[in-house]
Amino acid sequence: MPRRPRDIGVPSSPVEYFGAELRAKRELSNLSRPKLAEKLGYTPQRIGQIESGGSPPSEDFAKDCDVFFKTDGTFHRLWQWIQDFGRLAVLPPGFPDFIEREREAEVIHIFETMVITGCSRRRSTRARCSSSGRRPTWWTS
Repeated sequence: MPRRPRDIGVPSSPVEYFGAELRAKRELSNLSRPKLAEKLGYTPQRIGQIESGGSPPSEDFAKDCDVFFKTDGTFHRLWQWIQDFGRLAVLPPGFPDFIEREREAEVIHIFETMVITGCSRRRSTRARCSSSGRRPTWWTS
């Protein structure tokens, strides 16, 4: 006997939102998971994974749902939102613009503000630095 799916409550991510919408449409159509799976050509387990928010849908799955439920692209727009949100959630603010510019860059210079290259606080290294004439500003002795 199949398990009763848990109610996820308020979706906390676009993937969960997609699953909640899929479940709502399925229940409004009076379809069980196995019946919907049969009509769409997927397994009932896959439908359950998507409905629970445990796994994201594929683009083909979203398109199949749009055709079956006659939603005029709603599921595909949700799928696109999942793709966009995935990129935004991983990257800090302002970073997506950097990725676009990096593709066009011919040279990338990296500056590290917290790394002191060359001289260190060890005596042996200070001796080499002093013989070369380089003195860091923090070196007091």
